[in-house]
Amino acid sequence: MKKNNYIFDSFPIKTIFGALFLFLTMLSVQAQRISVNATVQPSEIMIGEHALINLQVIAPKDKEILFPIYQDSIVGGLEVLSIGSPDTTITDNVRTINMKYLVTSFDSTLYYIPFIPVSDGIDTIKSNGFG
Repeated sequence: MKKNNYIFDSFPIKTIFGALFLFLTMLSVQAQRISVNATVQPSEIMIGEHALINLQVIAPKDKEILFPIYQDSIVGGLEVLSIGSPDTTITDNVRTINMKYLVTSFDSTLYYIPFIPVSDGIDTIKSNGFG
């Protein structure tokens, strides 16, 4: 009887397919993560001038995203003048949402915002710090 020198003869094919399935599942779970990035333009303002904070969220298109609604200020002394409507684009089942906050300050203090929280209805995701 002739002996085959194939790797599949000594290694069960179910193990290979199981490992492949696990690897692809991990990639799928990784793709479902939500990211939040905050930027401010300009980064420095004079007393009474305006700055625009852009909060960008990248999430699966079926996730509900809840943005914070600030009544008067984000941090003490940094006043929110207005909140824009979300600007949304969807590409390949991924939704990108940009929310803009128009802010001002009547103080000569340097402000640091450690994060802006965003919720998906289950978890709270924090943006990067800035300021």
